[in-house]
Amino acid sequence: MDLSHFVAIATIISFLVVSPGPSGLLIVQTVPSAGKACGFASIAGFLAAFCLHGAMSALGVSMLLAKSAMLLATVKYLGAAYLCWIGFKALLAATQQAAGKAQAIACGTSKSLRNSFSDGFFTNALNPKILIFYLAVFPHFLPSGDSAVFMALLLVGVHSALSTLWFGGLVLVLANLRTVRLNVPLQRCLNGLAGTAFIGIGVKYSTLVF
Repeated sequence: MDLSHFVAIATIISFLVVSPGPSGLLIVQTVPSAGKACGFASIAGFLAAFCLHGAMSALGVSMLLAKSAMLLATVKYLGAAYLCWIGFKALLAATQQAAGKAQAIACGTSKSLRNSFSDGFFTNALNPKILIFYLAVFPHFLPSGDSAVFMALLLVGVHSALSTLWFGGLVLVLANLRTVRLNVPLQRCLNGLAGTAFIGIGVKYSTLVF
């Protein structure tokens, strides 16, 4: 891959990362109520999902997936259902009394970190926007032969680095907003808005046509 091709895909990835979507929404919903550690756990889940998608593209599994309408539909509906599930959990937290305090106490425990990682992983592993990128765009930048795996790792590394910078910065900004962290009614409002948005995105994803 020459420099122009590398710059091209880095630019595409940059737009993919910064465009509004479930990943940013998950960070906005998680950090104010659950804390900085849980936000970074979600980002770790993002990166694990990128590695999975990159490996599938390099090994040709993505091409098999692209040729099966049933498999694509299954992934699409699973992704939509998972986003709706995250939305439901956020709405449930918003309706509970002193939800923000309860989540703040749980922050930092291994269970909350695992949950944040899982939400980050499945949000991206089943995200149609990410899936389409790795199905339709990513393979065009992979050479044939043994170097395909190395190039896939390189491109996944670029995606991971840009995502870490963007979402990591978002985590740090939100974690330092003392007004949000200490304002339980505001946290409950954010949970309610995020939950509604997650369900809306999930419904929208369920209607996508590949």
